[in-house]
Amino acid sequence: MAKTDYKQLLDSGCPVFYLYSQQEYLVQRQAAKLLELLSREDTEVTRLDGPAPSLEEIIASAGTISFFGTRRVIYIPGLAPGSYSDKDLKEFCEVLSQAENSVFLLTSVFADKKAASGKRVTTLIGHCRKIGFVQELALPTQRDLIRLLQQQAGEVGATLPDPVARELIERCGQDPYLLENEVAKLAALADYGPITSAMVEEAAVQNLEANVFSLMQLIAARNAKGACELVHKLLLLRQEPVTIAAALASGYLDCYRVRCGASLGKSYQEVHRDFHYSGGDFRLRKAMENGRKFTKPQLAKSLKILQHLDEGLKGSPVDPKIQLETGLCRLVQVVR
Repeated sequence: MAKTDYKQLLDSGCPVFYLYSQQEYLVQRQAAKLLELLSREDTEVTRLDGPAPSLEEIIASAGTISFFGTRRVIYIPGLAPGSYSDKDLKEFCEVLSQAENSVFLLTSVFADKKAASGKRVTTLIGHCRKIGFVQELALPTQRDLIRLLQQQAGEVGATLPDPVARELIERCGQDPYLLENEVAKLAALADYGPITSAMVEEAAVQNLEANVFSLMQLIAARNAKGACELVHKLLLLRQEPVTIAAALASGYLDCYRVRCGASLGKSYQEVHRDFHYSGGDFRLRKAMENGRKFTKPQLAKSLKILQHLDEGLKGSPVDPKIQLETGLCRLVQVVR
C-alpha cells in the first residue's frame, strides 16, 4: 500500500493495523513506513516487544493520555498470538476494540502457512479485520524485487536498469536484506549515477546458491577444469566443503524433482507447491533451466555420487579439497 492509503485509514480513525508475513524483512519495512507516517503527525509511540506482552502493559499503554493531546501508537512487533491463552487473547481483542486514545500497530512473522493458520492467529486476524486493517505481506516475485531495488536506488539518486537489477538478483539471490545492502554499495560505486553490469560483476557479492547454478552449467558443459576452479574460489572465500557439496546436492535434487514433475505434466510451480518449498519458486525455475541439460538417469546417478561425496566429507580422512575435485570430475564423467 502507498503511504497515502495509510493516511486515509488514519484519517478515518482506523484503530488497528496488523501486518503479518513469512518474511521478517517485509514486515519490518512496511511497519517502518507506517511509523514514519505517524511520526510526522507528532504521534507518541510506545513499543511493547513480542511475542506476548502482558495485558497489564497493553492496557496501561492504551489507557495513558498523550501529553501532547494526540493519539498514541502502541507498536507491538513480533507478536505471537499462539503464546496467549484463549482467555487472554479474548481480553486482548477487547482492549483493541475499546481503546479510544490509541492506534495499535501489530506485526507477526510466521515460519510457514500452517503457523499462520492456527486457531488463535485466525481469531486475532478476524477481529483486527473487523475493527481495523489487516495486511498479509506476500513473498516478492522477481518483478517485485526489481521494482524494490530500483526504488531503493532512486531514493539516493542512482538508477538501476531492469537488466542490471535482474543480473544482481541472479548473482546475489533473493534475500532482500542482502540486496538492499548491495544496492547501497553499488550506488556509491556509481557515484549515485547509473549502475552498470560491469559494476555488478566487479563488486556485488555472489552467494553460494548462484555459484551452484554456475557449477551445474560448467558440469553440463563437461568443463571439469572450470568447475574445479570455481570450487577453489569458494574455498578461498571460506565456504566449507561440506556446505558446497550440500548446496550442489540440493541443486541436483531440485532438477530431478522438476524433471519428474515435467514427466507427469506438472509445472515447476506445482512442484514448488507439492514439495512444500519455503520462499519463492526462483530456485525451481533455475532448476528447470539447468535440468534441461541433463537426462533423468544422469541426474539420478549424479545424486548417488553426491551422496557418496557427502558421506566421505563427513567421515573420510582424505583432504576435503581432493574429495570435492574427485566428485566434480565424476559428475562431469556422468555427462560424458
